[in-house]
Amino acid sequence: MDEQTPAPATPASRRTTLLWVIGGVAVILVGALVWFLVASNGVAEPGAEAGETTTVSDAPTPIPATATPTAVPPMETPSVDEFGRATAVPVPFEEPMPIENGITIAVTGLESVEGEAQIPGEVSGPAIRVTVDLRNDSAETISLRQTIVNLYYGDSLTAGNPILQPGGAPLPEEVAAGASATGVYVFSVPADDRERVRVEIDVDIDQTIVLFEGPVVG
Repeated sequence: MDEQTPAPATPASRRTTLLWVIGGVAVILVGALVWFLVASNGVAEPGAEAGETTTVSDAPTPIPATATPTAVPPMETPSVDEFGRATAVPVPFEEPMPIENGITIAVTGLESVEGEAQIPGEVSGPAIRVTVDLRNDSAETISLRQTIVNLYYGDSLTAGNPILQPGGAPLPEEVAAGASATGVYVFSVPADDRERVRVEIDVDIDQTIVLFEGPVVG
């Protein structure tokens, strides 16, 4: 039997073959794209079962907030009360205190006395007699008509009750330029509660209130 020579491929068969090749390439590309998308969304951890993925986050790990540094306490400065009056930091009794307008105030005497009630409201008994000196170094006469002297004692700074005797003599109504003045004030204070005594001197509304503090023996 005679061998037959294969018939040459027709244009139609060549187109069919080309379509199959293009289809196969397309399938490969789609598969590669799917694999890339899956891989970009999760990375398999070692030991994880097939199909399990672990999401990788690009967000930084938050750093725990540190404690706020403790504020350094401010230095002692004159305080201001609700009425805008400045009050100086207390100083020892023996220390003179200069204030505005050339005035210098000092507590020059602290004596234990027996208070003598003279008018309603006063109480006889243990008392402290306070001597206050005021010097005017300004060039003008200074009025002392509004000057107030108070005394407080004990840890709670209880107000001592003012009395006139023995020897009470308040500051004069004014002090001339270059002159000095002296006032004596008596306050009822228990004999066993004098470890802390504070004398407050308020010359007038335009001046800083000054404070003298310390123990009083006797």
